[in-house]
Amino acid sequence: MVSVVLDNVTKKFGKVIAANELTFEVKDKEFFVLLGPSGGGKSTILNLVAGLERPDKGRIYFDDEDVTFLAPEKRNVAMVFQTYALYPHMKVFDNIATPLKVMKIPKEEIKRKVKEAAELLRIDHLLERMPYEISGGERQRVALARAIVRNPRIFLLDEPLSNIDAKLRVYARAELFKLQRRLGVTTLYVTHDQAEAMSMGDRIAVINQGKLIQIATPEELYHMPIDTFVGGFVGSPPMNFIDAVYKDKKLVIAGRYVITIPQNVMKIIEDLSLNEILLGARPEHVSINFDKTDPEDIEAEIYAIEYLGNETIVDLYNKDLGEDKIIKARIPWRFKDDVGRKVWMKFDKNNLYYFDAATQTNIFHLSAKS
Repeated sequence: MVSVVLDNVTKKFGKVIAANELTFEVKDKEFFVLLGPSGGGKSTILNLVAGLERPDKGRIYFDDEDVTFLAPEKRNVAMVFQTYALYPHMKVFDNIATPLKVMKIPKEEIKRKVKEAAELLRIDHLLERMPYEISGGERQRVALARAIVRNPRIFLLDEPLSNIDAKLRVYARAELFKLQRRLGVTTLYVTHDQAEAMSMGDRIAVINQGKLIQIATPEELYHMPIDTFVGGFVGSPPMNFIDAVYKDKKLVIAGRYVITIPQNVMKIIEDLSLNEILLGARPEHVSINFDKTDPEDIEAEIYAIEYLGNETIVDLYNKDLGEDKIIKARIPWRFKDDVGRKVWMKFDKNNLYYFDAATQTNIFHLSAKS
């Protein structure tokens, strides 16, 4: 197959910088996810790799071949869109066969390739139907089959599961990942859904406002976010952030709550001469007690309760932490009619994150750079 390299690629649309000096490599046969909020530049990157857009600056390589200005039809890439882009007046068979007909492949070979792709995706029984006669999940498979028959060097998938209902989407993720592994095709996958990214990607590139924020494996992204944007974007519910001041080798919250911190964290804060810290705590690392059990417990009241069946998300409020600050805790049992009740929350100090309040950057990353 092929690796894909973007080397200092920039793309502007008027004053909007959709891709800002992007440099990264997608490895051969890798399932590489572009993750970020809508409008962040992810689809533009896909279009640049496909050749549908040309960069204003920088180069794009497939292995060692410079394809920056190569026409789309000569790149041998297959793209699957959010809308699937099926021809409504054509049967499923003809939709799948379209790229082969354009390539002037013999009819018998077209039949064989379409049949193979349809069987692989378990839609061979739908070949004589029209797109409006099949479900959204089936239409998504037709679009994938159309991409597969070309035997492309690269798959480019732009939010291909977003139009499928939530229940089917979970199964579609697993099927798509398994399919990519079976075919061994280098894949760039665009999504704003962090659950999709985390469950499917070998590596994930977090993109925001055209900038590359962090590239990491799902595990690294979750446990070692480079800044508050990544920490807050990856994970559901998102990471909690609490303002703190470093004083007397401890963190002081709201001028009254004291949190002791590990020696290595203390050293980094002092080496970097930091004063204001954003303390990060994921909801699963916030526990709740009805009585104060530790000097470092923080008083709060239950603001709202979200019962999700296998777990409960409890929203906690303490006006000293900020008038609009809600701390979310994930707990394994169910609260009943406890809104407004006074409780004490505790942070798991083995799983806290520390960010420089000025730059929003993880202090461990700042330390590594210094």
